[in-house]
Amino acid sequence: MWKHLTDWKAEIALANSTHFTFLDNRAIFTKVGLIDYVDPGNVEYGTMNLVTATVVEIAYLKEFF
Repeated sequence: MWKHLTDWKAEIALANSTHFTFLDNRAIFTKVGLIDYVDPGNVEYGTMNLVTATVVEIAYLKEFF
């Protein structure tokens, strides 16, 4: 799909993050102490700080819209 997008686009990669870093599940699993059980190697959810991830997500969404 990426090659068919004709307007401006950017692919952004953030250190210590994955696609699932920005899901609510990660915050919930972390809060209840299950993140090490659900993602033992930090492969699915990454290790980016939750507050940093939220700040970045809000900033990029604000700029997009």
